[in-house]
Amino acid sequence: MKNIIGIILIGVTAIFGTVLQTQKSFTFSVAVKAPVYGFENDTVFLAGNFNNWSPSATPMQFDAKDSLWHVSLKGISGNQQFKFTRGSWDKVQTTDGGKDLGNYNIDLKSDTAVFYQVVGWKDVFSPGGKQHTASPQVKRLDKVFHIVDLNTNKRIWVYLPPGYTKATTLRYPVLYMHDGQNLFDDFTAFSGEWGIDEAMDSLIKAKVKPSIIVGIDNGPKRLNEYNPYSNERFGEGLGEAYTNFIINDLKPYIDSAYRTLPTKENTAIAGSSMGGLISYYAALTHPEVFGSAGIFSPSFWIAPEVKSLTDSLAGGLRTKMFFSIGREEGEDYVNDMQDVMDRFAANSKGIAYAYFQEAGRHNEESWHKAFPKFYKWIMASGANVVLNVKN
Repeated sequence: MKNIIGIILIGVTAIFGTVLQTQKSFTFSVAVKAPVYGFENDTVFLAGNFNNWSPSATPMQFDAKDSLWHVSLKGISGNQQFKFTRGSWDKVQTTDGGKDLGNYNIDLKSDTAVFYQVVGWKDVFSPGGKQHTASPQVKRLDKVFHIVDLNTNKRIWVYLPPGYTKATTLRYPVLYMHDGQNLFDDFTAFSGEWGIDEAMDSLIKAKVKPSIIVGIDNGPKRLNEYNPYSNERFGEGLGEAYTNFIINDLKPYIDSAYRTLPTKENTAIAGSSMGGLISYYAALTHPEVFGSAGIFSPSFWIAPEVKSLTDSLAGGLRTKMFFSIGREEGEDYVNDMQDVMDRFAANSKGIAYAYFQEAGRHNEESWHKAFPKFYKWIMASGANVVLNVKN
């Protein structure tokens, strides 16, 4: 295959050339006992990989007869991960002490009905003992960016490498990342943080080239802002406007306010899930701005148009694309990423690196594990490899 220079396989079989096969679909019925703690007018929602983790896209119905909330999802299969909310991530379920919970997991191989019980909501408790975990190198900018085309405001986080304030002439590459609330600080993260600041501190201590990391907060229209295409189910795609904001407003500000290396070779973009989708789109459509991209657990299923876009735009590109996904996320999602990566590798002059986490899931813990591999790779030159890892 063109542009696949080397392949490293550890304990598993390579899936290049995997033929997409039609799988059976099933009905997934969920019931939950969910106390409202005085919020009697609130609705309980089911958020998971089947609705791209939208906290308000799948409402449940309350049945007074059994005092339970119910919902049935038809036409899905494979690994499903989910949790319960009351319409937003600051109202997500918690332990009875207000601490964060991991995702529920179900592997659908037949019609399935499950029952759960919510024992706490995040907004009912104090932060539940959560502390600010952002390192001293991380700051949230006082400046708030208003995006006219999206009619929204964005708060920005900036990680500056250790020693930045002491240097006077040294300039740094810049990595732009989405879902800023989840990157650096456990206090603001709804399901645990990536730990980007700690990862960068360790990488820099190990003599890996330092960078400035810019985190962009998500908002209530995350599903739309990170999707370049309109979707009948989820609404208007605002991804192009969001990408233009990064290129035309945020990047010029960062380049003027900090000592950056503004060239495409020193500018990267990365994100997970919907953030992986918009990172790939931005790097594909603006190779003059982004020289590399980190595409973690990309939600390509919601935007199949990226496949034909790849076919039409990849030719001539020399962009470095790091693709990462956990095999526990489900075969369909792995195959979707594989298909897009194959198209990019076959048509472009760039380099595609695939990292398949054997025990990886669609969560911050898995992305935290993958981040150092991504970062070290984009900071180095070398062969294009496919890496499968058991962990």
